[in-house]
Amino acid sequence: MALAALMLAPAAQASGPSGGGGGSSSSVVSLACTPAIALTNTTGYFRTYAAVWTNFTVTPCPTGGPGTWVLTYRNNVTGLIDFRQTGSFLQTNSSFTNVVDDDFGPFATPYTVTLRVTDARGVQTSQSASVTTRASRLNG
Repeated sequence: MALAALMLAPAAQASGPSGGGGGSSSSVVSLACTPAIALTNTTGYFRTYAAVWTNFTVTPCPTGGPGTWVLTYRNNVTGLIDFRQTGSFLQTNSSFTNVVDDDFGPFATPYTVTLRVTDARGVQTSQSASVTTRASRLNG
């Protein structure tokens, strides 16, 4: 009920129970540009383990400034994050491409790979892709 009231009358709720309003301001982040992401996964083997290679390209906004990225591999069987990689970028006027590999995964396991990008303005975007590691190639 309180959530509905907040959604219907945010200005009244934001001013507190005594009314009056005013006294504070907030900055508004322009979302005119959101960083763009392209994400693909390839499966294979590394020695005797299953592997996933993730290729991604990020195109930052010209006015977004530097930022960070976080790539996670969520095991859909356990619900846990099995692998996590982070990085940063300085470019604000050109794309950059990266390859991250998870070389020690379990066989025949479904994953959700998610890339989250946050620029200096705090604008965040993400993209996810499903992938299943290959079955064991060892017999017996």
